[in-house]
Amino acid sequence: MKITFNDATELVIQSADIQSDGGLLIKTISDTEENLKTMFQDQTKTKKMVVKEREPTLGEYENYTNMDAIVKYTAGITGVILYKVGETPTEKMEALAVENAELKKRLLTCFRDAFLKCQSWYISNGNFINKFIHIITKFRR
Repeated sequence: MKITFNDATELVIQSADIQSDGGLLIKTISDTEENLKTMFQDQTKTKKMVVKEREPTLGEYENYTNMDAIVKYTAGITGVILYKVGETPTEKMEALAVENAELKKRLLTCFRDAFLKCQSWYISNGNFINKFIHIITKFRR
């Protein structure tokens, strides 16, 4: 299995898989950690990557230009983890925190507006309601 980079260079790999967090994990035994680091930090090179086994294309990966980590496995296997720009787990968490804060602010505004509307309605209609309750309780006696 091999991966062909945007600049037409190739690397023999064991696997290339999208992980549950959205990262692309490429495993290889073909090169040193230093060479892999240099290779995968080149954003032009990793702009588009095509994985093939013999001739069929197994996957095409575009815009995975943010190298996050190099992981060493047993038996000399080295893994490289890549993310799309702005889609690392940390960046996603920060974006969700901002969105959550905005939603809380909007929700509090909605609650305040609803309370003020109910309050103004009660002020304008409260005397009628009190009289109505008084009349009803009179008949029950």
